[in-house]
Amino acid sequence: MTMRKFGVAVRESERKVYYGDSEYHECVVWPRDTPYLIRLLRRNREEGLVREIIRSDLNHQMKEGFLFYNSGLFSQDDGIVPVKNPVQFWSQWVDDLVGWCERLVRSIS
Repeated sequence: MTMRKFGVAVRESERKVYYGDSEYHECVVWPRDTPYLIRLLRRNREEGLVREIIRSDLNHQMKEGFLFYNSGLFSQDDGIVPVKNPVQFWSQWVDDLVGWCERLVRSIS
């Protein structure tokens, strides 16, 4: 299985598996940081990575949740796995997803 880019890890750490609050600031991924990553990648003309991240996020939403809803926290124990954590409003970013979907629809119509 090929690992796709998904987001930014909070920090480098040996503790990659989320068991509870003690791992909240370890090597986990917070989706709330994704819009900042996308802006940085676009400034550096890395549109391919932006597409990969958006596709990975949409894949998560379609398989593990619902469209335009992100889990609030992901563990890196077996790939990128959404973990049970109270959802936070700032985890729900959609602007880049909506823009990407609009461009996709325009390109096929």
